[in-house]
Amino acid sequence: MKLLGPMIESSLPIRLVCTDIEDATSLNYNCGADYVKTGQRLPPAMADILKPGQRACSLDGDADRVVFYYLSGGAEDATRGSKTEGKFRLLDGDKIATLAAGFIGDLVRQAGLAEKLKIGVVQTAYANGSSTAYLKKAVSIASVNELSPSSLISFDSVQSTGLARQMCAHRCQAFASCR
Repeated sequence: MKLLGPMIESSLPIRLVCTDIEDATSLNYNCGADYVKTGQRLPPAMADILKPGQRACSLDGDADRVVFYYLSGGAEDATRGSKTEGKFRLLDGDKIATLAAGFIGDLVRQAGLAEKLKIGVVQTAYANGSSTAYLKKAVSIASVNELSPSSLISFDSVQSTGLARQMCAHRCQAFASCR
């Protein structure tokens, strides 16, 4: 990330914190993906940096897990008043998968492909039960609670697209042709 930042700075400014790789005890100290997810709180190192409406993310030590978060504020809170201004909001794997599935589902419906293309979200046993219920009811997407090759076979369409995301935000995508 230290090398990538300067290369993309003009289109995507990145500010890195808690990145001391020389001292293993300080790398991701009180700011990694697990810290943010389990504590449901803003990392202390971000307290003076992150402003309402800005987005941030935390990675784990080897960067294969990510959680996104923001402080409420700006246009998205205009109807709620100022009481929620600056409140910590977490976008974990369940929420990211739900948002992505809803977006992809909308695109499929807008393209007139809803009868030909089924969208499935593959969740692990650790998935939030309310996200599973929401996906099935509000987003009208088949949801499978086990990440396995057989989970893709359950789709009865000619083409299936699956989005798999663990609660801790490990991710993979699977595309399969099912008959």
